[in-house]
Amino acid sequence: MRFEAKHQQFKQIPKITKNFRNLPKTLTERHQSGVRADSIPLTAEKNPSDHPLFRKELQGVGSSSCVRELDERERDAAKDCIIRFYPAFANETHNTIFQAASVTVHGTYYKRDINTILLAEITDTNPVFGSLANIWISGPFVFLGLKLFKTVGFVHNLQSYHIQEEELPSGLFIVEVQDLLMTSVMHVYNKDGNMFIFPREDPKALRNE
Repeated sequence: MRFEAKHQQFKQIPKITKNFRNLPKTLTERHQSGVRADSIPLTAEKNPSDHPLFRKELQGVGSSSCVRELDERERDAAKDCIIRFYPAFANETHNTIFQAASVTVHGTYYKRDINTILLAEITDTNPVFGSLANIWISGPFVFLGLKLFKTVGFVHNLQSYHIQEEELPSGLFIVEVQDLLMTSVMHVYNKDGNMFIFPREDPKALRNE
């Protein structure tokens, strides 16, 4: 976890507990309690979905207002799109594909929106970002369809990436949610008519991992 993100958690604890008498002790106990909660051993009698690491692993399939089953024509079109990036999906036996307006996976909320930006891939020059245009759910798989942007470059004084709409549409970039290089959701910031992305971590550092 990034230092500032962890620091934010510690700054919230005194506001919640209203305890400033022995702050280091309070912070230590709360932190250790959280570590213990995430390390609860699972036994055969316990359901793995009850573990804090897996609780609410996937949400969004149960709401009919947000999720609908694709008809045969739509399903075939979606499957063809997915197979372009995941050829092995052609052998899957899941015949049903759902289209979702939003989904929560491992606590991260993904909403189909032009301002929901994800890291699609990292090229030799720049990371490539895309807005979330579609969400398909089939069995255990959650596929995200991204409309890619062109990355102009990194702006050092803003510590951000300058992006633009692609001149020629290239179709959706499909990624399974478990294959995301960076799961954090970003948003577009407009400045002087230009669009910028402020990643929470350096995407180029992922290339060396």
